[in-house]
Amino acid sequence: NLKELKDLDLNFNNITGTIPDSIYSDETLEQLDLNDNNLEGTISPKIGNLPNLFFLQLGNDSPSGKNNFIGSIPSEVGTLTKMLVFTANDNSFSGSLPNLSKLTSLNFLDVSDNDLTGRIDTTNWANMPNLDVADFSSNKFTGSIPDSFGKDKKLRIAAFDDNDFTGSMPSAICDLRAVSLTNLTADCLSPPTPPPVGCAFPSCCTACF
Repeated sequence: NLKELKDLDLNFNNITGTIPDSIYSDETLEQLDLNDNNLEGTISPKIGNLPNLFFLQLGNDSPSGKNNFIGSIPSEVGTLTKMLVFTANDNSFSGSLPNLSKLTSLNFLDVSDNDLTGRIDTTNWANMPNLDVADFSSNKFTGSIPDSFGKDKKLRIAAFDDNDFTGSMPSAICDLRAVSLTNLTADCLSPPTPPPVGCAFPSCCTACF
C-alpha cells in the first residue's frame, strides 16, 4: 500500500524469513538495502517490476550478516536499466550471471562469495563507462576474462580470483593500470606452471592467488 515508497533501508538488522512479494509491487522504489540481515530464500523474477530501482544490496559486509539467498540471480535484474549499485556478495546464489549489458549506468558490482557458474562474457562490459568496482571473486566462473573490461576507463577494482577462469589477462585490462585500475586480482600464482590465468605481477595484476 506504500505507493510512493522510494527508499527502503533495512540493513544491519536481524530480519529473518524471505523477501515478501509485496515489495515487488512498489513501482516507485529506487533503493532497496537488505544487507547484513538473516534473510533466505530466492529472489523473485518480479524484481523486474521495479523499473526505477538503482540501488540493490542483498549481501553481507559484516560478521553479523547472515543473509543466505539461494537459487539464481533472476535474468530480470538485467532489465533494471537505472541500476547503479548491485551487491549480492556472500550468499549461496548459483547458476549463471544474467546478461547485464543493459545496465549502462552501473557503477558498483559485487557478486563475490557465491556458487555462481558459467561464463561472464555474455555481458558486454564495455557498455558501462562509469564502472568503478567489479568483484567476481570466490565463485566458479569459467572461460576467459573478457577484454571488454578494457573499455571501462574508470574501473578501479576488478577481482577475478578464486574462480575457474583460464587464459591470459587481456592486455586491454592491463593497460588500465596506467589509467584507473589500482586493484586487479586473479588466479595467477605459480606454481602450478602455467597458472590458471596468465597475469604479470605486479605490472598487471596487483595480487595473485
